[in-house]
Amino acid sequence: VYIQLPSYSFVVSKSYSFIFSCERMSTVISIYTNSPPIDGNFTVAPLSGFEITTLFRFVARSWMDEDLPIEYQFGYVSFGHELLIQWMCEASAASSILPSGLEKHFTNTTLEVFDALSASISRTVGVFLQPTDASTTAHYIENIVSSSMSTTAINMVGSILNAVNCSGVTNCDKLNRRDCSDVDYSCGSCLEGFIGESGSKNTLCLHPQSLAISSTSKVSNKCKDDSDCGALQYCNGTGSCAKISKKCPNSCSNQGECNFINSHTGLLVSQCDMTFTDCQAVCRCFLGFGGASCGLSSAQLKQKIKLRQQMLSSFNNQSTHSTTSQ
Repeated sequence: VYIQLPSYSFVVSKSYSFIFSCERMSTVISIYTNSPPIDGNFTVAPLSGFEITTLFRFVARSWMDEDLPIEYQFGYVSFGHELLIQWMCEASAASSILPSGLEKHFTNTTLEVFDALSASISRTVGVFLQPTDASTTAHYIENIVSSSMSTTAINMVGSILNAVNCSGVTNCDKLNRRDCSDVDYSCGSCLEGFIGESGSKNTLCLHPQSLAISSTSKVSNKCKDDSDCGALQYCNGTGSCAKISKKCPNSCSNQGECNFINSHTGLLVSQCDMTFTDCQAVCRCFLGFGGASCGLSSAQLKQKIKLRQQMLSSFNNQSTHSTTSQ
């Protein structure tokens, strides 16, 4: 007899009895569900430091479980994903440098504790990291990047290369958007239940009801301020309501010009309002600059591309080695 139950049907550390009957015969099978390790703590020292130069110590203490051995896994969160510093093993401490976090240079470090039956419990500790200067970062990356990098090193360099400049990006919640995380100088995508320009932008996302009210209301073309205009409109210098155009990130860092292009053909268009779904605002960088916001010099952009290629080569070597050794 097979019994199939949905995942997470049982509560940890509880007893359950199953009664099986067939005519006048019956039997009882009792089980006791496992629980994760308990009563421990997780510390990180120091709690503040500098990106890629300060060595942080991760320590797990006093964790208990009757199903031994207990194993520990340490990591940190980068771009919403947990990257590991130490994989599951019995060592209860580890040391590592860390990349700077996105939100006010705040990075969450993680601990996951496992018993012998793979029941686990997680803990996090926040660490404040100040970014290092560009030359120190470049020196570190150049010294560590090679065709034989470890997975930990690949994760670390990847976090640094993919770091997003969120300086000056505030009040994303007032735009009904997620915090800056994917694109330089830009808030994230619209919050659930709101609609607006897709992707990471600094434009307002609105509730569908607000758009519906605006579209059915009689809004005068004349205005004194933005409140006199409809949703996704503003009061221009001539006292008339005009549609809000899409914007480029960080005004192209004053190192490029913002162009409107057709999303399907890539051709230039003269207008790209917030309500248009088939166009986007993109930076056309001046000579010597590059990146989505023209925030990188050509030399910096070439260096990033070179380092990414080296990382991909190292990752490919690791994958080949892992496949061969199996």
